Amino acid sequence: MLIKFETYNDGEFWCARGIGDDVFTQGKTSGLFNSNVILLKAVIPACF
Repeated sequence: MLIKFETYNDGEFWCARGIGDDVFTQGKTSGLFNSNVILLKAVIPACF
């Protein structure tokens, strides 16, 4: 499964939202953001 993400900084948080999929994550720092994205990689396949 391939999900493309749009990533951006809203001025306070790093955010990612799935393009064409209902997936969203954020992190206060780039390190927390990366941890959340890695977690999504593990969780998303279990949802389908």
